[in-house]
Amino acid sequence: MQNQKLAQLFAGLLTITSLSFATAQNANLINAAQAKYGAKASVEAGTGVVKDKNTSANAYLDNNPHSRMVMTGAPYVITIELPLKVPVGKVSFTQSDYAKEAAPKDIEVAFDGQKVRATLENARPEKVRGKTKINWQDVPIGREIQSLTITVLSHHESEVKWGGLGDIALWTNLNLDEKFRLADYDPKAPIYVHAASAKAETVKVNLPPVAKAGEHPRLLFTPAEITQLREKLNNTERGKATFGSFKNLVDGYLKQEVKFPTPEATAANNAGKEHSSLSYRAGGLGFAYALTGDEKYARAAREILVGYAGRYAAYPRHAGRNKSDSSKVTFQRLSEAMWLIPQIEGYDYIYNSGVLSEADKKLINDGLIRPAIEEIRRKTPAEEVTDRTRKNANWRVEQPPNAVKGDYPNWLNFYNTATLMAGIVTQDQNMIDLAIADLRGAIANGIGADGMWGEGAIGYQLFAMAVMVPAFEAAARQGVDLWGAANGRFKQLFDSPLRYAYPDGTLPGINDSGRGKLGSWQTMVYDLGYLRYGDPRYAFLLNETQRQLHFSEGIYQPTHVFEKLPEPPSVVYGSTLFESLGYAILRNENTYALMDYGPHGGVHGHYDKLNLILFASPPGAKGDEIGGEPKMHGYDQALHPQWTTQTIAHNTLAVDEKSQMANDGKLLVYEDTPQIKIMRAESAGSYPGVLLDRTVITLPDAVIDLFHGRSALNHTWDRTFRYQGKLAQFPLAAAAPKPLGKSDGYEHFQVVATQTADALWQGDWETKAGKFQVDLAGVKGQQISIGKGPDAEEMALARQSGNRADFGAVYGLETWNNPATESQWLSRENGLAAFELKQKDGTVTRVTVARKSGEWELAGWKSDARVLVERRKGNELQLLLGGGTFVQNQAMQFRKEKAGNYLAKQQGNQLVAVSEWAP
Repeated sequence: MQNQKLAQLFAGLLTITSLSFATAQNANLINAAQAKYGAKASVEAGTGVVKDKNTSANAYLDNNPHSRMVMTGAPYVITIELPLKVPVGKVSFTQSDYAKEAAPKDIEVAFDGQKVRATLENARPEKVRGKTKINWQDVPIGREIQSLTITVLSHHESEVKWGGLGDIALWTNLNLDEKFRLADYDPKAPIYVHAASAKAETVKVNLPPVAKAGEHPRLLFTPAEITQLREKLNNTERGKATFGSFKNLVDGYLKQEVKFPTPEATAANNAGKEHSSLSYRAGGLGFAYALTGDEKYARAAREILVGYAGRYAAYPRHAGRNKSDSSKVTFQRLSEAMWLIPQIEGYDYIYNSGVLSEADKKLINDGLIRPAIEEIRRKTPAEEVTDRTRKNANWRVEQPPNAVKGDYPNWLNFYNTATLMAGIVTQDQNMIDLAIADLRGAIANGIGADGMWGEGAIGYQLFAMAVMVPAFEAAARQGVDLWGAANGRFKQLFDSPLRYAYPDGTLPGINDSGRGKLGSWQTMVYDLGYLRYGDPRYAFLLNETQRQLHFSEGIYQPTHVFEKLPEPPSVVYGSTLFESLGYAILRNENTYALMDYGPHGGVHGHYDKLNLILFASPPGAKGDEIGGEPKMHGYDQALHPQWTTQTIAHNTLAVDEKSQMANDGKLLVYEDTPQIKIMRAESAGSYPGVLLDRTVITLPDAVIDLFHGRSALNHTWDRTFRYQGKLAQFPLAAAAPKPLGKSDGYEHFQVVATQTADALWQGDWETKAGKFQVDLAGVKGQQISIGKGPDAEEMALARQSGNRADFGAVYGLETWNNPATESQWLSRENGLAAFELKQKDGTVTRVTVARKSGEWELAGWKSDARVLVERRKGNELQLLLGGGTFVQNQAMQFRKEKAGNYLAKQQGNQLVAVSEWAP
């Protein structure tokens, strides 16, 4: 298909021989090719063309010629899509401001059945009086279009082979700002968020001893600490068992032939497992020598280290699954660092064993460790130090300010750890200084104010911790305290997963992350967290987590604690708000509900703003995840971009069969009271001119979920219901499945049945936690499509049309024994929505959501609350005001001077405050 598409674009060309350079004539026009107007860009690479995955096609649409989608080679096809047809006078192009990069030359523009060929000049943006002047180059369009393609056929000759366009503009005279304006939306509406703070607290650190000059090992242990560890292994039951398994493993290593993969097999990426195995063996054998003093282990480790030192230069730099990077032994520098670290540790363990001659050490230093670090960092440490010093003479000692939102790629920590360890064993102060400075940057910029790693994926948080911990240990033995840096900020990475975890100890796998688990190999790093910070809350993890002495993927240091630790009384974590990531979590005895309203998550983010993740527990049981993230497909698999990241694969709202744009949402109301818990969030940037607004109420035996969307224009609104297990309403004799759409994940949702849902629709999923019941309130014209996703998940999708949509759902487990008997909208007019739930035991819950600030009157109540929850059973009445000052009816009233969150309870003819909070 790709070659056919490219061939079609080469045929029947209309040639434009000259291009104009647009300047002031664009002053009265609007560039429709901007993300804020819903424009999307994608790139399809031709045969042999490499697309840099660290750069985004949407860089074409950001009005910044400095950011660009980096491509190596041609041809490739850029597709620009707009959310609606727009009159476009011309399409304009600007080259990037990187003078040495390749710049597109011959291009072809295709739109509305027309094809136009043009030649772009290598005209870079210019600096004029300190400002950037963009040299736009135009191709006329002169018609109403919704999409077009640009095929880059060739590049200008350049110093480097990679590069890309700086920006693309589609100029229109249509006032898009007015077209997409929401007249009744107030972006400055007050916020009523009441949550406990997750700020860092002063911590005490118990540091290990500093290694003596010339002493080895000196990275993760000193010789005295090795002696102490040996005693623990010999004198504890867990220690004896762990050491026995380790010794069996390393004795097996001695029987294995040391066979180094050839450069040819390595370049073909057919030797990754063999290289990893040799690295783990070198580290494990070195550690076996340290624990036993038996030189046979040291000699076996030496064979691998010396062997790689003599061969490393011959391995060619090559790429692999990650097309945006390359390396020598592996296909990317992250993996190169992961391969190198165990060998450096093994080298440290046998350094003073007597089996290494001075010539061996020089060969290992100069043939393996230093060139590998230069490969990973792409510069010699001396060059990098010179560059940094020229820019800032104090870079070694300056402490970077702590970021509120974490923004630091996890893989840089592997570069830092490899560099630090390499510097210590080779006595290269430049390496040590670079790594220490970068690790301080990781602490300040990788960890958000709420203690979570900024990429918003728990797997990457634990991944980062796994390699930061051995680096901090190595630094401490050189007299540098990173454990306590920035007021002990690193401790927050240990604390936050405990507050984030499900009741069963697993961890929601948001964004590009699988579901994690406390007490698995992922939490082996808590050994060092416990020893350094002394927090007794970590004790249960050390007691549950496996003990390990050998190296394996993601494990770069052994466990240290082998005795059974006393555990404090069980710590129960309540509702939690992770503000920097934008994860609002409501917990009660039966339910864990997480709404993802915050930042996109960078390269690992999914297009799923206001996604709701649910975990439900039967009475007296831990329960299971009911509705989580879609399956995490590998980055090199087509389903990752086509399904895993797309909106339809998440329990949120999609518009016009398109995925959301990357954006930040906003939490409007959050309150946690014993019986009634509430969170309401909105997103005004997911689609142009569209507001998404979600309110979730958790009750002891039900969850109410009210999802609202509105726009100045008519749209198709799709609300996904994707949960674990079989859907009872899935047709037994289904029609031939058909994809619901053509792109944005819709091509992978195979519909087998569609039905109207003007009245109540009920769905029952058989989950591991029991039957999960969904009641969806009826709305005129609403439809339900039932089908399967690409991973055989049985799903339902509710669809509404118009300039407004309201999806009101109630969730519950059958074992809660209080199912919904009625779930209905009472009103959806005049900026108010009132929803009613009636349950088997007679409890009636009404939720009123005000779309704008001010007083309102509905369903017998007058109030100014942004959300009002009325819960009545017999003569018992509770009212929760989310963001209001009063509520009243004909019989009683409740008033406060300041707007806030208030829970009131009826006593006689009065409403009395049970809890109150005001900002």
